Amino acid sequence: MKTIALEFMYHTDLISVPDDICDDIKKVERAFDKWLYDKSNDHSLWICENGIKRAVSFDTSDFVNYLNDHPLSGRRDKSEIIEENAKEIPDGVPVLYF
Repeated sequence: MKTIALEFMYHTDLISVPDDICDDIKKVERAFDKWLYDKSNDHSLWICENGIKRAVSFDTSDFVNYLNDHPLSGRRDKSEIIEENAKEIPDGVPVLYF
């Protein structure tokens, strides 16, 4: 398992992911974005106005749930949150910016 930092506007969280996910994390990030913003997808992260999907709202737990339910579905090794509101990012840890 490897550590990845998820940097949001006002905080950074650290998660643990299987090595193969970390090795191609940009591909995983693109797949998450595609899944997240696909309007035919009725996930619970949509912000709707008058029944129209306008935007999404998500946090670290939503990204971890996506990993565990999609690329890691059926696997025993799952992602998890290591630290919320991390004060610093360890050297060499990949960062995803949301």
